[in-house]
Parts: sequence; C-alpha cells; structure tokens
Amino acid sequence: MAQTCPDDVAKPAAAGRSGATRERRGQERHHAVRFTAKLTDHSGEMLCLLRDISAEGMKANIYSDLHVDEEALVEFPNGQRIASKLVWAREGEAGFRFVQPIDLERLLHPTKEDPPRRSPRIHFETVARLVCAMESKLVRVLDISLGGAKLETGPVGLSGDHVTVQFDGLPTKGAWIRWTDGRRIGVQFDCPMSFDELCTWLNARRSRRPDANRDETASAA
Repeated sequence: MAQTCPDDVAKPAAAGRSGATRERRGQERHHAVRFTAKLTDHSGEMLCLLRDISAEGMKANIYSDLHVDEEALVEFPNGQRIASKLVWAREGEAGFRFVQPIDLERLLHPTKEDPPRRSPRIHFETVARLVCAMESKLVRVLDISLGGAKLETGPVGLSGDHVTVQFDGLPTKGAWIRWTDGRRIGVQFDCPMSFDELCTWLNARRSRRPDANRDETASAA
C-alpha cells in the first residue's frame, strides 16, 4: 500500500541541540528542481523526473512498478551515482531515501571542472529503421535518451550527415550523426522527446513478451 509523503517541514531546533543534529537538518533542506535522472533496479533501467531533492533523498515522477522498501541505483546528469530505497509512492510520484548523503552543492551548482550534464541514456536493445541518403536499413538500438540514440549500423553515413530514424511506436525522428566508429553511430534528434513520450514508449516495449525484443535485435544483426 502506498504510504503518505513524510512531512518535509523542519521543526525548530531545541535549545542545546548538538552540532550533528544541526548538520543533519542542513542536509535535509529541500530544493525544488526539474531534471531527469536514471533509476536502475532489478527490472532494468528507467527514467525519472526529479521534483524535489535534499542531500538525503528526493521526490520524483516515475513510470515503474517499484514497491516501498525496494532499492534502486540513482544516476544524476552529472554522473553522480547513489544507492537509494523507495520510502513512499502514490499516483506516479515517489520518494527515495539515499543510503548516504550526496554532494548536493556539486549537483546543483557544478563548476567548470565537473563533467558536463547530459540526458541519461537508457540501455535498451530493440530495432529501428535508419534512412541515410538513399539507403534504408534495419539497425540495432543500443541505448536511447531524450535527445538521441546510439545505433549499431555497420558502415553508414559520416559525422554531420542528416538521417531519419523510425522507431516502432514513435513518430519518425530527424537526427544528425554526431559520431561514428565504423560499426556504430551516435545521433542527436532534431527535436528532443518529452519525458512522458520516452517513458511511455519504453514501458510499452518492456511489456511485450520477453523474447520479442531479442527476436527483433537478432533480425538486425
């Protein structure tokens, strides 16, 4: 059964409260945010949309069947990873408690030395049709994000070429090849997908019979 969200309002400190307690209250200060992160649990990888975060936990929109007390690894856009546990869930929202405090300053206020933020990539193998110049071929999708995808294509196109990618169940995507290594390419979509669009598509693909995606990727090999 879903639990109610814990009260986020900190109570006034009692006289003589220890320094450790004051530090904990500082860690629990919440910040309203709006960015995507990646959750990994026993069923695989998924996106979540963060709404509120502190050094010790977060609230997020999720498209998954996680249950209270289940564990999930959270990966933030700057590459930080932290284990967490689901503490409450209701109507597409969930609250997570981190197993240890995160570096919130680094997450919210990155410096020039920190790695650049990027949309989380979901490793999920399926197939798509790639059209480059006059060539159309079935390719393997190795991972996908709101802004692009990594495809196993064989020799096709050059960095800077414009292509179209046809995913089953999604509108055709125009995209630019940003890199290639001879067998794989990275494409950036002309228009990024919305959080709801990508999560709905991923869930629909995962709900198919277990061997359906394997059959598709084998046909593209």
